[in-house]
Amino acid sequence: MPRIEKMFFRLSLQLRLFVSILGLEYAYSVDEIVADDTAIFHALEAQDPEGVTRPWRRKIDNAVTYMVEQLGHLDVNASRRAPESSHWK
Repeated sequence: MPRIEKMFFRLSLQLRLFVSILGLEYAYSVDEIVADDTAIFHALEAQDPEGVTRPWRRKIDNAVTYMVEQLGHLDVNASRRAPESSHWK
């Protein structure tokens, strides 16, 4: 399990970096965070793998869905274009 904890920590850091670079705002209400985390915590205490997996998956799916929807306002291709003065024309 120590490996999983390190992987989770690295993933969390990568998500924070992704969110800050793209300037996304995550409208995940405090009440929803508490409810999801409480369900996960109780399932962990009960040693219920399915009980942990369902709210965890829902939490991550909701986060990914929201963030992908936010990408609609970005011109992703613009960041890949070479500057006009570049020799890569």
